[in-house]
Amino acid sequence: MTFPSSLSHRALADPLVPASTIESGPSDKVWLKDLFDAFLRLKVPTPQEYANCRLQAEDVVHTLRRALYPIRLAGTMTGDSLVVGGVGKRTAVAPVACVDVLYLLPSKLRISRTADALKVVHAGLADQYAAEVITAADLGVTITTDDRRVRVIPALEYGTGFKIPGPATLDRASGWRITNPVSEAATLRLSDSLNTGWTRRLLTILKSWRDNTGTSLDSLTLEILVQEFCATQKRQSSLPEAFKAFVAWARSKPVGSITAPGATTSIELDDSWHGNAKAAYWRITLADQTAETDLLKAALEWRHLLGLDFPTLEEPDTPVPPILVACA
Repeated sequence: MTFPSSLSHRALADPLVPASTIESGPSDKVWLKDLFDAFLRLKVPTPQEYANCRLQAEDVVHTLRRALYPIRLAGTMTGDSLVVGGVGKRTAVAPVACVDVLYLLPSKLRISRTADALKVVHAGLADQYAAEVITAADLGVTITTDDRRVRVIPALEYGTGFKIPGPATLDRASGWRITNPVSEAATLRLSDSLNTGWTRRLLTILKSWRDNTGTSLDSLTLEILVQEFCATQKRQSSLPEAFKAFVAWARSKPVGSITAPGATTSIELDDSWHGNAKAAYWRITLADQTAETDLLKAALEWRHLLGLDFPTLEEPDTPVPPILVACA
């Protein structure tokens, strides 16, 4: 089995539908829509940024190939790697901090333990990269560059999906979990097309909120929640309203297990992030009320939620005291 070449070499394009093509209902919050549009322009990576991420990942993969295969084969091999995560699905937030790439290990190695898989990847990269830039964690081996990190996740064939290292649980003592990146990408693309681009746009806003507030939600779990929200809840008229509706819906989401598309192992969803979701709901409510009297303060409330990249309205010019006008 190899990774589909259509995914490995997918055409690079801006994944978000331009704001001008998304219909929205009448609103008196034009100022807020403009701020969100400007924020998205900053947070959505450009096609060139995505291309640079893929090139960095390919450099690391090529080094690993040369260590695992004879040089005459390594130069012509394809289908043994797949860029996944935010870059692979084109849901990353700029600036891109990490590129995840699955690497399909040779079956001849007969690896059964996750620790052995990580050791193979680490050994294959150690000759090319200095020890201080290589780190091995539960999920993969990370190469740290000046621009960003590239994380190589070892994978093994498993039915229609792949086994990758994951946290050990009572059910999975080996630490493997099953993933199907093709199904994940296809399901996200379908949700986005059915919602005229809203799934990815809302996901970008929520990832920015998560990163800024330190909310404990991994990207895959957040993607699954956003897709469920878009499929089951009423469509909102604007991104700010959709954000508010999501955190109101999500903070009442019961804890339990959720399953990624095409996967057979579950992801445990706890309530450790409910407090941040509740705080976000009330801060948005405060921003709505403040906007009636002070647009600048309302914008600052949104900046508190989404980070310093969120633009604010210009400070009004301080009036010149009458005595100074008279002296001019």
